[in-house]
Amino acid sequence: MGWVPSEVDWAYSDAAPVWQSSDGHTLITRHAWRPDEDDSQCMSVLERMVALGYVARIEVTGDGAEATFSNSLGQAHRFADQAWRIAVLNAAVLAVPPAD
Repeated sequence: MGWVPSEVDWAYSDAAPVWQSSDGHTLITRHAWRPDEDDSQCMSVLERMVALGYVARIEVTGDGAEATFSNSLGQAHRFADQAWRIAVLNAAVLAVPPAD
């Protein structure tokens, strides 16, 4: 998503852990970002992966789900789970190279 973890001042001089955009705008608290539980947030991850150039394939059956993200080099990263959100998120993590 291009977000970075940070902290912002909160009530009574406590700090709240948040996600910020690369230009420093606070987007959401880290506790509120739960794409493993929230359909809309998980779809945001899926849309971001497609915007980054990945091809997404998701198969959902009564037995579970399988998600695959393929890059322009033809490399496919697949993950299966009972929950479709978990399959999508783990396949996305496998597909995106780690940041330096």
